[in-house]
Amino acid sequence: MLTYKTICLKCNTEYVPLKNGVYVCEVADFGPYKIWHADIIYCPVCKDTVISGLGADAILEHWENGFKTYLKEVSFFFGYNAQSREVARKLQAEVGEPSDIIGKIIIKMENIMKGE
Repeated sequence: MLTYKTICLKCNTEYVPLKNGVYVCEVADFGPYKIWHADIIYCPVCKDTVISGLGADAILEHWENGFKTYLKEVSFFFGYNAQSREVARKLQAEVGEPSDIIGKIIIKMENIMKGE
């Protein structure tokens, strides 16, 4: 089993899980390309947040059946070059700012911890 640690360089602290199993979309110059399962981890000191733990293979690619259905569940988008990052930013704006999405996750997790 492969294990790794992600360390916050600012705080010298290991990141901890915030939410496992979020959908993340890799974007190419032409638009949505691959959908991945990933985890959100964060630094418990400074609250810096990272998407991590993408698997070895994507769940779906743009040409496969069901891609558009899963695309509706995607919370975060990313690209590898300037053009694909611009496309990713436009797609991200349609679903909401990452900080707002993560803020809602944090509130939900805090309510669960309180027993609400």
